Amino acid sequence: MERAHVAPLRGEEPSDGLPGAANDARIPAGAARYGRTGGRTGSGVRTRTFPALAGIAAALLLLAVGGCEASKSERAHVVFHDDFDTENGLVSRANYTGLRQWEIVTGSVDLAGTYPFDLLPPGNGMYLDLDGASGKAAVLRSRRALVLEPGEYTLSYRLAGSQRVSDPNTVHVSLGGVFRDSATLPQYAPMRAFVRRFVVRRRTVARLEFAHEGGDNFGVLLDDVTLTRR
Repeated sequence: MERAHVAPLRGEEPSDGLPGAANDARIPAGAARYGRTGGRTGSGVRTRTFPALAGIAAALLLLAVGGCEASKSERAHVVFHDDFDTENGLVSRANYTGLRQWEIVTGSVDLAGTYPFDLLPPGNGMYLDLDGASGKAAVLRSRRALVLEPGEYTLSYRLAGSQRVSDPNTVHVSLGGVFRDSATLPQYAPMRAFVRRFVVRRRTVARLEFAHEGGDNFGVLLDDVTLTRR
C-alpha cells in the first residue's frame, strides 16, 4: 500500500528534525509506516494503523471454514427415496406390477402421470394411484428392509386426492414400530407435501408401508417418498 505524502504544516518540523525524504530512506520498508496508532512517519505524515485487523480477518476465515464443516456434518443422510420417475419408461399403466423399490402386498396400483392417466397438471412426473383397477386398494411395502440407526429422522411424501368422482380416501403410513400416521383426502385435494419427524432410540430394521383403505379404483395419489436421518 503506498502512503500519501503530505507536506508538514507551516512552522512544523519532522519529528526527528530530518528532511522528509532523507528520513524515509532510514525507515525499513513495512516498519515505521505501520507503527503504532496515531504515530508519525519520518516524513511528518500522521498514519493510523490497525495491527489487529490481520487477527480479525484470520478469525473470520476460521469461522467461515468451521461453518462449512458444521453444515457438512449436519447434512441429512438419505435412507430411502423414490419419485417413480424411472418406472416403465414414463408410460402410465393400470395395475402396474413392475415397481423397482416396492412390493405390492395386496390389491393393486396404477402408474400414472402421462396419457391416459395424467390426473394432475404437467410437471408432477410419474406417481401412483394406490387404489388400482382391480377393485381392491393396495398395501405397498418397501422391498428393502431399512436399517435405522439411532437419530432424528424426517419422512416426507406427497399425496393428492383421486382427482375423480369418489368418496374421500384414507391411507395409513408406517415404518415398523417407530412411526405411524394416517391421512384422509377429499377427491380433488391438490398434491401437497406431508413432512413427519421422529426419533429412533435404538437400532431398528423396518420396512416402509403405505396401506390404502377401501377399493373403488379411485385412490390417493402418492409421489416423492423420502426418508432422511441427521
